[in-house]
Amino acid sequence: MEISQFYQTTQQQGYPQKISNGFLLFQTPNIDEQKFINSVIKYMKYINASHNIMYYNDYLRDELSNQISNKPPKNLNKYQYWQYADKYFQKITPLNRSTYCDNILKNTGFEVVSSKIYGNYSYCGNDPAGALDKLLQQKPLFIECLSAIHLCNILAFKEQIGGHAFNEYINNRYNGNLTTDGTFLPFNIHEYIVDVSSGDKNYKIYEDDIKIGDVIYITITNGFAFHGGSELNGYNLLCVEKDANNQPLFLGFHSIKHNPYTLSEVGKILEDAFIENLSYKDLLIIYNCMQCAKGAKMLHSDFTIANTYKLLGKCNAENILNEEINKAKKIENNIGKSAIKMPEDLPHSYLLHKILRYIPNTQGNNIYIESRCNPNNAQLLYITTCIQKF
Repeated sequence: MEISQFYQTTQQQGYPQKISNGFLLFQTPNIDEQKFINSVIKYMKYINASHNIMYYNDYLRDELSNQISNKPPKNLNKYQYWQYADKYFQKITPLNRSTYCDNILKNTGFEVVSSKIYGNYSYCGNDPAGALDKLLQQKPLFIECLSAIHLCNILAFKEQIGGHAFNEYINNRYNGNLTTDGTFLPFNIHEYIVDVSSGDKNYKIYEDDIKIGDVIYITITNGFAFHGGSELNGYNLLCVEKDANNQPLFLGFHSIKHNPYTLSEVGKILEDAFIENLSYKDLLIIYNCMQCAKGAKMLHSDFTIANTYKLLGKCNAENILNEEINKAKKIENNIGKSAIKMPEDLPHSYLLHKILRYIPNTQGNNIYIESRCNPNNAQLLYITTCIQKF
């Protein structure tokens, strides 16, 4: 879908209906708060509707589907399907960073920032606005849930001030250097690290406090310890509206059918994904970590890598575990489901971990970032501040 076509279909929608006063302002001229938030949400819908923009795992699934010459038998469960598809998965050649930059991004001027081939991109040149338009048309364009929100913010900012002013802003302040993580945008960010076990409202904000335009991050307890190769261990979401009961509704990159859902509905998806068998990609991550960092804990996890491996050994036969790990080592990025089952009765409830709120820039030519954290259930307010010069 071309951006111009998308504009024509959304310009009359006026979505969302209500924006809280004073939520987000820029010191840059010609920025309207409500129009900006509307644009951010509009671009999230545009990205979701664009078939060329995807998670890397979705690319692998699509490639697998293209390789399967015969339709699989009916009534297969997920594990049986992946066992059927395994021989086809071996025919897929995963994209590496060099191939992706040279063959797909070469006409945009963008490069991949990290060793991964998805997420954050950088550009240096005289026409960052034009480069962004080209980037959106690349097939495939790999992003994740957080980078999708960053990209929507950037595109909304460019739309509000215009392409020429956007180029001047990037060229004058950043010498033509643009990164898609959005760190150059002129707003202040309040970051609230939410500890839902604490009952003291002075130390956090609650789901009821979430406003339209807020960005939240939810995570699944212990998800990264067992499913390191999954995109369903955490989810960055944009609050796009409130329902009839004033309950916030959220939209994220590739949300269910691209519709807004409540926090509990999205959290249930993460909880259901947690109890599924490990993928071969999950197993390979655990195996590699066992070789060099078995005493470390994965993000948002109660267990060390060694504990994770031990728990898997208790609920899976040793020979099956070894066979599946060996299979995982043969095929890079194999997202197919293995025979390795999850331990039962592990804590895996979703957690509202973080809320990001963009506020007016009152620090002149600075970005002010405040982080509020209540670590380890402590009844202490931990505040860090960081001033970044434009």
